Amino acid sequence: MVYTCNFEVSKYRAVVPELAIDSGNKSIVGQLRRVGVTRGDDTPTLGAGLTAKEARTLRNTLSAEDRERVETTVAGLLDLLGKTHTLAILSAFAFTDDPLRFSDLESDLDIAPNTLSTRLRELTDAGLLTRCQYDEVPPRVEYEPTPKAEALFPAFGHLHIWVIEHELDEVAETEAE
Repeated sequence: MVYTCNFEVSKYRAVVPELAIDSGNKSIVGQLRRVGVTRGDDTPTLGAGLTAKEARTLRNTLSAEDRERVETTVAGLLDLLGKTHTLAILSAFAFTDDPLRFSDLESDLDIAPNTLSTRLRELTDAGLLTRCQYDEVPPRVEYEPTPKAEALFPAFGHLHIWVIEHELDEVAETEAE
């Protein structure tokens, strides 16, 4: 089944008109709301709408100790997010309200089991996912995002908005071939 939606996109917000599409009991509106895209003026913005200059000024107001802590944490986060399939895994959680099982992620994302297992362990160790193992036969393990991970979810909504407004030249050229 293919769904199409009409988006009106401004510089900092997406207005999602008349969406009532159901995808396995999860409306697209609910999915977008979870990642920070909502109707009208209450759409959150990343960085509280700071310009690059304002963000640099804010960073420069931090004490040396706080600045080092922030920069180290950002570097660690970017290292984790830059690993193969990590963003795809977090994106899957960003667009669902339910816990996800290993097998769901494996089939939906087409990730090798060893890689998926490693990434889920890394995300759990980083405090971005919780792992719940049930004492059942066959064994059942579910993963859920933590509040720390949910705080990252608006970034996925903004990436989707960015894609609606822009296109990567290399991707378009590769797909055309």
